[in-house]
Amino acid sequence: MANQAIELAKQFDKFDEKKEAGVSLYAKRHYNITSNLGHAIGVSYIGALLTIAGADGELAEDEINWLIEEQRLFSSAPKEVLDQLAEFIRKFDWRSADLDSLLKDLKYDFPINIKHKLIYQAIKMSHADRNYHKKELKAVWKAAGTLGVPKDIVIALENLVNIESSLDKMRHALLGTA
Repeated sequence: MANQAIELAKQFDKFDEKKEAGVSLYAKRHYNITSNLGHAIGVSYIGALLTIAGADGELAEDEINWLIEEQRLFSSAPKEVLDQLAEFIRKFDWRSADLDSLLKDLKYDFPINIKHKLIYQAIKMSHADRNYHKKELKAVWKAAGTLGVPKDIVIALENLVNIESSLDKMRHALLGTA
């Protein structure tokens, strides 16, 4: 798995070096991102998300699919690079991963608070199977503590995810797609 992670990071580095990486419309609309975050960060970041969402002892297909789709929406990398990323996500050994090590490998020089984004996305991913398990919640709080994310921010991010879920349900009901 380590070799695959290194190879994936190299692919992202090549893509980023070519300066072809633009910002996706999704990243602009949903996160107000106006410059590229760099893709190589994804290996540790994605590993951390998988480890948190797997804290309950399983990674549900809905959680894995949420992460793959989120990465496809967020990135402007070529399809072949995103396909490699999807394969990495599916094969990542989250059961033996060390969350603290993954979090320490993250770099934080981005035009977004990457620590807050990781906690937000960990909560979203853990909710993707409609079962936010106590162990996932505990892993979110552990990651927040390691990253130094204040308690009030974690609570606000949890509330944001719940509000977004409620709005999705309302939209589906009002549009007759529930």
